Amino acid sequence: MDQEGELEWGESVQGFVLGSFFYGYAITQIVGGRAAEVYGVRWVFGSCILAGGVSALLSPIAARTHYGLLITVRFLQGMCQGVSWPSMHALIVQWTPPLERPRFIGFVYFGEFRRVVRGAKVTEKCDEVLSEVHQRSLTGYMVRMKVWGATMGIESFRRRQGVVRT
Repeated sequence: MDQEGELEWGESVQGFVLGSFFYGYAITQIVGGRAAEVYGVRWVFGSCILAGGVSALLSPIAARTHYGLLITVRFLQGMCQGVSWPSMHALIVQWTPPLERPRFIGFVYFGEFRRVVRGAKVTEKCDEVLSEVHQRSLTGYMVRMKVWGATMGIESFRRRQGVVRT
C-alpha cells in the first residue's frame, strides 16, 4: 500500500523510530523482574502500564513536533513495556496458586495474542467509518482506543456469562 503521509521521513529515520521501542524494551527485561521484587509488583506494573499509555497518547504530538522527540517517546514506551512483562510474571507468582500457574500463564499469553488480532480488526473497522481528517488526529486515535476498549470489555463480560464460545 503506497500512501503519502504528512510526515516525510527517510528510511533511516523510519528505522530509528520503529527500532527505538525495541531498544527500550530489550534493556529493561531483567530490571523489570527485579524492580517488581524490590519495589512491589502492583506499584511497578501499574506505573509502567500508566506511563506506557501516556507515552502512546503523546506519540502523535511528538511525531508532529520532531522525529527525535518521537524516538525518545517510543524508547520510553518500550522501557515501560519491557518492565511490565516481567513484573506481570512476578504478580502471577504472588497471586496465583502454584498448581494453577501454568494454565493461568497460558491464558495470559493467549489473551495477549488475541488482543492484538482483535484490536487490528476493530481498528480497521474504525478506519473505514472515520473520515480521513479524524483518522490522523488525536481525536480519531482516542475514538479507536475507546471503541477497542469497549469491544474487549463487552466480549469479556459475555464470555464470563457463557454467551460467547472460546
